[in-house]
Amino acid sequence: MSTRDRILQALRQADDHISGARLANDLGVSRAAVWKHIQRLRSDGHSIEASPRRGYRLVGPRDVLDAVAITPQLRTRVIGRRIEHREVTGSTMDDARALAQEGAAEGTVVIAELQTGGRGRRGREWLSPRGAGITASIILRPPIPPAMAQHLSLLSALGVAAGVRAATGTSAAVKWPNDIVLEQKKLGGVLIELMAEADRIRAAIVGFALNVNGSAAELAPDVAASATTLEEHLGRPVERVEVLCGVLEAMDRLYEDYCARGPENLLAQWRATDVCLGQWVRAVDGSTEIEGRAVDIRDDGALQIAPREGAPKVLLAGDVWVQRAGGDSRP
Repeated sequence: MSTRDRILQALRQADDHISGARLANDLGVSRAAVWKHIQRLRSDGHSIEASPRRGYRLVGPRDVLDAVAITPQLRTRVIGRRIEHREVTGSTMDDARALAQEGAAEGTVVIAELQTGGRGRRGREWLSPRGAGITASIILRPPIPPAMAQHLSLLSALGVAAGVRAATGTSAAVKWPNDIVLEQKKLGGVLIELMAEADRIRAAIVGFALNVNGSAAELAPDVAASATTLEEHLGRPVERVEVLCGVLEAMDRLYEDYCARGPENLLAQWRATDVCLGQWVRAVDGSTEIEGRAVDIRDDGALQIAPREGAPKVLLAGDVWVQRAGGDSRP
């Protein structure tokens, strides 16, 4: 951990002001060096109060998703080796892609408090209030061909749902192909983008977003009615760091198992967790619409749907709604 990160950690842990002399003594640096690091922290967006007689005090929000907050709590082998925090960025997916092109290690995570150009699947816009949710992208370098990339989408969504359950005790589940749902309302989603050649994946950028604090009414108008947040569900604010660590740890375990043993366990977990399976659904892929019972996930990650008449249909991508009694649907 750098000196600057150690100063930030000390400020977060302090109940009141902490003197420059104490920081300098604890860290083995000069008071002038402490001052320079404080100035850099301020330029990074941290609100730090300085009092001539009392020292320094962090006055901004402490629930910040940076390496100082995450690393001490995180227990993973691969995912989270490097944490890159952004106060504001266009897209964590773009940031992670740039780092991957520069050779960043597998497991690097890019996290943003606010992203101005976030996107979901099929180029849809993803908006989240600043500091309320979790928006992150992870660099993976899986030893699989591009044809198996759908497995990464399933793995990531399962990891997010499992991490949420572990951190909050809620019943978060998944919905094919990449949604995280809570009592049939959307809590988050996953996006996978590949840097690949014909026979191998050079890097997979796994992006995910979760609605943590605030209310669904604060989200984009076109999703507010069908979405929820953890705070809204639990009736209290939620520690984002705890949720994020739970998610990264769950993903790490699933990824290690998948790379070592293949997709069998992954697919079994998906079949046990997907709210679509066994239900009557309406599915849309471009101009194609299918209604029927979602019966299984194939080994390649595709959804198999049995209509009222005719042979089963296979959906490789698309949007799926679980049908309500009477023919209405819900996302």
